[in-house]
Amino acid sequence: MFCHLLKFAAIVALLLHFGGLMAESEEEKKFPLTQDSLKVPSRDYGEWVRAEFSGSKIYPGSSCRVNVFVPAKYGGSAPACVCILQDGGGFLEDIVITNLMESGDIPTMIAVGITPPRTEGVRDAEGGRANRTYSYDTPSPRYGRFILDEILPFVQTLKASDGRPIKLSDKGSDRMICGSSSGAAAAFSAAWNMPGEFPRVFSAIGSYTGLRGSFEYPTLIHKTEPKPIRIFLQSGKNDMWTSFGDWWSANNSMVRALEFAGYEFDYKFGDGRHSGIHGRQLSPRR
Repeated sequence: MFCHLLKFAAIVALLLHFGGLMAESEEEKKFPLTQDSLKVPSRDYGEWVRAEFSGSKIYPGSSCRVNVFVPAKYGGSAPACVCILQDGGGFLEDIVITNLMESGDIPTMIAVGITPPRTEGVRDAEGGRANRTYSYDTPSPRYGRFILDEILPFVQTLKASDGRPIKLSDKGSDRMICGSSSGAAAAFSAAWNMPGEFPRVFSAIGSYTGLRGSFEYPTLIHKTEPKPIRIFLQSGKNDMWTSFGDWWSANNSMVRALEFAGYEFDYKFGDGRHSGIHGRQLSPRR
């Protein structure tokens, strides 16, 4: 009997897996990539520099992986603009940045993808505690400080494979911050609490819901004098709806609040699911 239950569970897992793949395939057909996100033959797309960051004083005992994209045309002598991405990346940023630099639409830019801080297990280093919702969904200045005071200085200790130093601009006007789902909530929290340092936000399927406290933001936006933040939001009618809230309604509440408060913002809502596919399609020109 137990063996039959295991077989049944395995079949259900496979069906769910392939059902998710089929749904994702349909999303990709619905929201195809633009030319900005497609590689051009013979174009040099630079390199990724990957490193582990530990020793945080803001999230003590944690570590995270940092993925740094260094464009081929980055010279290493002058500080570059920086695009900060949560969950390690995921917007085809190496391709997009290179293509937009090549066309002259953006200045020299380096991408910094940060995975959520993670704490190792006491008895089993592999059985650590993932702190994604704690660091991402908590509406406080802590995560923004983590990026500004710890991650960006750490990135500037790294070098490209040919020895070029990685130099990042220290001007807030040269930064943008991006994320999907809880990563979008983290990006907005950084901007809300430190608008001079993170004035531009790209938010895809943002978790402005009851996972922790990000559901407060529409109310705070209504009640607070406008901050110097520009934001683009994406969501879909078939986004998640769980005991933690309705992602579609939450993103609509953000739009209504931003409009009421007079913010400079834009949004694109479709009928997609809780996936990064529509956001990835939109990200190059937002």
